[in-house]
Amino acid sequence: MKTVTTRGTRHHRVSGSDRLQPTASTDNSSRHGRGIDSSPRSRRSEPEVITETWKQYKSEPTPQLRDQLVNYYMDRHVRLIAERFRSTLPPSVDVDDLTQQGFLGLLRSIDRFQLDRGTRFETFSSLRIIGAMRDWLREQDHIPRQVRQRARVIGAAVERFQVMFGRAPDAMELLEVVDLPIEDALITLSAARPPAMVTFSTVTSTADPEAQEMSELAGLANDNPSSSPLHDLTRDDLRRWVTRELDTRDQLIVVLYYYEDMTMREIGLALGCSESRVSQRLHSILMRLRARFACPHAAAQLDTME
Repeated sequence: MKTVTTRGTRHHRVSGSDRLQPTASTDNSSRHGRGIDSSPRSRRSEPEVITETWKQYKSEPTPQLRDQLVNYYMDRHVRLIAERFRSTLPPSVDVDDLTQQGFLGLLRSIDRFQLDRGTRFETFSSLRIIGAMRDWLREQDHIPRQVRQRARVIGAAVERFQVMFGRAPDAMELLEVVDLPIEDALITLSAARPPAMVTFSTVTSTADPEAQEMSELAGLANDNPSSSPLHDLTRDDLRRWVTRELDTRDQLIVVLYYYEDMTMREIGLALGCSESRVSQRLHSILMRLRARFACPHAAAQLDTME
């Protein structure tokens, strides 16, 4: 048997015959469908594969073919545009948000692209993808960027609560579980919900300076508890709340500050964080107590817990 190569295909000549038969190949390309493959061999011919996919889609558009185009361009094109565009924006802008908006621009570009114009799809779609991102940014301008970041945190807290309890939290429950200082959460809620949903007077202080609020938390024990709805609240009740609602670090901050008489600077050095961070956490604990019990005297119980 003699082997002959014709036009890149190996054949063997059958003994006693002039016929050529293809030699069995170890190439496994026939095992793959028409989709864009990720194998090393397929990557070398991606331009040809994507061109063929475009031709098929324009002649007979189907969701499957469009999905192939979307999957191909999201990582190779849209994500790269989002990352470059993100580098020109403030740090508060999330690249994933930009990518999602770019996805919408990509879909519109796929539907409008014309193969016979001789323009590369990347060139055709880039302006539309960036335009979709810019349109979204303009729509968000009426909401401060910091509020949008906090809104994502609150959204994640709502999802966790729903998973745990099978329902959405009410306003007070949300303020308990959200991982934000209470005043920040309230600003965010006021931007996204009706004002009547939260009674601000029950959860915010009229004194803005942080030092005054910290001293208030430490000195509330001298107030008359009989005028407070917390008069019947036992130490065990509050201890259980602190143990259940505060994470380990916040519990440690409470112990070090109120029982060990350590300064915020000393606590920061012990925990490896800044003095301002300790102050922020103590402030948050005070506000969470007010939000939970709708009364500032709740904080007084901290000084009497054993």
